[in-house]
Amino acid sequence: MIVNLANPKTKKTYSVKLENQVYLGKKIGDEVSLDLIGVSGKGIITGGSTKEGTPLAPFLNVPGYKSVLLNPGFGFKDSKVKGEKQRKNFHGMHIDEKIAQINIKITDLKEDKLDEKFGKKETSKE
Repeated sequence: MIVNLANPKTKKTYSVKLENQVYLGKKIGDEVSLDLIGVSGKGIITGGSTKEGTPLAPFLNVPGYKSVLLNPGFGFKDSKVKGEKQRKNFHGMHIDEKIAQINIKITDLKEDKLDEKFGKKETSKE
C-alpha cells in the first residue's frame, strides 16, 4: 500500500510505501494517527484508489465497487450535449484489501522532519 502524505503548510507531498494495510476499516473523512507509518501526528483521509485504478468516491457509503450514473461534476467533465449522463465505476469510501493507495492530509504534525524521513535521496551522476 502506498500512503501519500500531504503537508498543507509546506505544500509538499511525501509518498510512503507500506508492506501491510494499516488503515483497514477506515473511511474517507476519518481522522487517523500517523504513528503507524512513523510520523508523530494526525491526519485526515481524503481519498485513494484501488489496484485497478478505480478512485474512492466520498459520496458512496458502501463497501466495494458500485456503478453510478453521473451528471457533470465529480468524475465526469462537462459535455457538449445538454443533459448527457455517464455510467462509471467507483469504489465506496471504505478502505479494504483492494485499496492500493491512500491520500492523507496532515492536520496536526508534532515533528517537522518529513524531508529527512521521506524526502528524495540525492544520487550522484558519475
